[in-house]
Amino acid sequence: MLDYALSAQGNTFVVANGFAVIPSGAISAGLASRYGCDSPLAAAPIIATDLICLVTIPCAMMISG
Repeated sequence: MLDYALSAQGNTFVVANGFAVIPSGAISAGLASRYGCDSPLAAAPIIATDLICLVTIPCAMMISG
C-alpha cells in the first residue's frame, strides 16, 4: 500500500489505512435522485463497497496493529 511506500508509522499508518478502506460516498445516490439520474445505478457501487468493507476494514486494522 501507499503508506508502506511512504514509510508511515504509528497513528499515521492506522489513519491512512482507515481512509484507504472506507466505502464510497453515499451522497452520490442522493444527488442522482435529486437531479433525475438513475439512482439505483448510483446506489449499486455504494452497496458493493459497503459489502467489500465488511472484509477489508477488519483486515486493514489487523495489518495496522
